Amino acid sequence: MTLATGMDSQTRGAFLALIFLSTGALAQQPIANGAASRGTVDGVVSDTALAPLDNATVSILGSDLRVVTGANGRFRLTQLPSGSYIVFVRRLGFKLVSATVQIAAADTLRISFTLQPAATTLDATIITARYESPRMAEFEERREFAEKFGGGQFMTADEIDKRNTVFATELIRTFHGIQVGEGYIPRSGRGSFATSGRAAGSINSSCYPTVWLDGVLLPGPVNLDNLPSPKELAGIEVYPGPATVPARYAAGGMPCGAILIWTR
Repeated sequence: MTLATGMDSQTRGAFLALIFLSTGALAQQPIANGAASRGTVDGVVSDTALAPLDNATVSILGSDLRVVTGANGRFRLTQLPSGSYIVFVRRLGFKLVSATVQIAAADTLRISFTLQPAATTLDATIITARYESPRMAEFEERREFAEKFGGGQFMTADEIDKRNTVFATELIRTFHGIQVGEGYIPRSGRGSFATSGRAAGSINSSCYPTVWLDGVLLPGPVNLDNLPSPKELAGIEVYPGPATVPARYAAGGMPCGAILIWTR
């Protein structure tokens, strides 16, 4: 920058100070705005007797963010951009719990989760057998029924491992009656979305099947790119139309079918 030659030393010094203060304020403004647009989740996890649970894993759908509760059952998620999130809480011996939370800018959301024990009994004669959760037992029952009488399409953990894919999106592409396309949907953002073969047209006018993760209905349309990694999946069920969707996953008679995702 070239300074006016007619300035005396005192005026030049004041002019330089003014420039420094102005540019400094501009440089700091984005940082301040960025911090102000983020929020915090301060939570606690307990059992049905309100005893705090340690070693519970708290995660956010579609991200790698995971924290573990301490001895007092507490956890804290910081620097989260404002918006809506689906939070999952898992602990060995307890049922999965999820909730949709809204993070406000420059605010702390205080929330508590109560986990119910998973009622599992192993007979002494099969104690060395591989444990199968009740939900995966239901998966196997539906798979065996479909093999005999028709119905949904299934992919087991062994089949998922053999495909060795990076994203769950690639697995869902292999099912009949379901198309996966790239697109932008205002309430879901840009990503990969499944559509039912029952409806024709572009991705913005198609029929979106409901998507369930470990028995929890996800807000749709669901961006498949946000699903857990295939390494975390225990099975996938796909029902392209409403006729064969299990009653508990019919979601009020939605006509576009359903996709059920199960984690390990």
